[in-house]
Amino acid sequence: MFSNRKQLLLLLNIVLTNVQASPKSEAFDHVNLLIGNGGDTPNGSGGMIPSTAPPFAMTRWVAQTHQNYVSVTPYNWTASTIHGFQATRQPAIWMGESGPVVVVPGVTQRGQLNVKSKFEERGLRMRKETEKITPSYYSIVLDDGLGGEVHVEQSATSRVGHLRFTFTTNETPYIILESSRPSVLTSTPTNISFPHGTVALHLHAKSSRIHEICGSNSERQDSIITPTSTLPHVKGFNGYYCARFDYEDEDESHSNYGVVQNATTYPGSLSGKGTLLAGYALFPLQKGRVVVNARRNIDEEIPDASNLENTAHKTRIAWTEKLDRFALEGATEVQKEVFWTGVAHALQYPSEQHEQDAYYSGYDGKVHRGRGIESYTGYSIWDTYRAQWAFLILFAPERLPGMITSMLADYEQGGWLPMWKNIVETNIMVGTHADSLIAEAVLKGVEGFDKELAWEAVWKDATVPPKDDLTVSYFDREEHVDYEVRAGLSSVYASKGWVADDVHSESASRTLDYAYDDYSAYKLAVALGKPDDVTSFLLERSLRAPFTLFNSETGFMEARNADGSWAGPDNAHIYTHTLKPTFIL
Repeated sequence: MFSNRKQLLLLLNIVLTNVQASPKSEAFDHVNLLIGNGGDTPNGSGGMIPSTAPPFAMTRWVAQTHQNYVSVTPYNWTASTIHGFQATRQPAIWMGESGPVVVVPGVTQRGQLNVKSKFEERGLRMRKETEKITPSYYSIVLDDGLGGEVHVEQSATSRVGHLRFTFTTNETPYIILESSRPSVLTSTPTNISFPHGTVALHLHAKSSRIHEICGSNSERQDSIITPTSTLPHVKGFNGYYCARFDYEDEDESHSNYGVVQNATTYPGSLSGKGTLLAGYALFPLQKGRVVVNARRNIDEEIPDASNLENTAHKTRIAWTEKLDRFALEGATEVQKEVFWTGVAHALQYPSEQHEQDAYYSGYDGKVHRGRGIESYTGYSIWDTYRAQWAFLILFAPERLPGMITSMLADYEQGGWLPMWKNIVETNIMVGTHADSLIAEAVLKGVEGFDKELAWEAVWKDATVPPKDDLTVSYFDREEHVDYEVRAGLSSVYASKGWVADDVHSESASRTLDYAYDDYSAYKLAVALGKPDDVTSFLLERSLRAPFTLFNSETGFMEARNADGSWAGPDNAHIYTHTLKPTFIL
């Protein structure tokens, strides 16, 4: 047994009062957020993480076992150590992180200042048998490395993380707020960059105790695939955070604090800027609270930091409101777990990008304001247009007007509807399937957005080729190019009906996807009463394109070159994420 039990809250909560009973929910209790996690290769799992946040949250909180980047998630259940608790905005395993912050608990020997900020040194061993994971609450016990324990509990709202650390130790606990860290710009871990950050420590007005640690960083791992016309506007991107420390007792001992940069500790320093930067605070106290995120978000979403249970309760309600709409009959326990976990996964994206009546747009580098204004990011449209969008129309209809209006704002500010938006466009995948999202919404009666502006954007997708269309291949993750949209539209597709394989990458997939998008645009045009010459143009082109690729001799859809010759069934680059047998008819 240890004589001292010290508690810290991150949006930290210590005193338990007025705890509400969480609603019973068979659906919620069957969600297993470890499904889709693990595996020793990126394709060995679904790339999902056991994060804590409500549906469509701007920021999700997760235990950090790895430095995440494209192809690596911040948590992998096979790991044995936790290196912090991360506010992540990484929307998928094949996309990059943006503006993260990591909260790191630790313990130093009494009377010493040994604050471990390096990822490799700060890991605390997990007691896996203590780990509890739900969408609204996470907890685990860690060995602190000095013979004690750290019991971590975590919940969150859309924009604010709420964590409680209970230290059982005779030593001195500390918290690190990591502002900037090494980052990776591709799926190759050797391509390291060092984003710049800032950190500022604010003291209580009447004492030398830490009140807040705030900071920012410029990390945006998808920056190298940003369209060239947008890049100048989004270069000023920064992710901001603020951690608030509250004290139970006005007479408590003062905390020690400082800045860590490049693994060098600067005790008593109140600010810093640059790379590999963090702020820290030591807590020789029995009880204390810390609240992390932007000041206004803290005040609005968790005004009472004294009760983590209330935060978890509210977030659980947000999930059960959606999950409990389903009733399963005849399902096994495993089938229930798979089904309801799938539902929970489907309600994570797109994620909120707006705050109270305002949002930042990387497309023009401005903050846009307006009552009730909404913005979303994490649009993986090539992956989701077939099923998830229809699911959201049924089970999250209140979100649809804001999501579509957000896409239209992207069009107005950046010039095009999104394909794969992660803060801004990334040109990932092929086709302009936002056309399908808008058409399906209109046909299914979704209201609350500008339909004429939507038509304008869809019509542009169908008729305006990208910049340098005849000279740029637009291969996957090609750098230093502008918006990809319908690459190949002005070459062979417009005249003959296919995207030429000797001009553009993934030509077979592009041709088939463009045909589908043309048909979506046609259905939208009919629904909005557009002229016959418009509807007939779209319909005829959509029906012609697929059959230009069918090779009757092989029974496959195959890519064609500009001169009409077959590109050959074994060209790996002609399809997108598939093998040729899947195209057999």
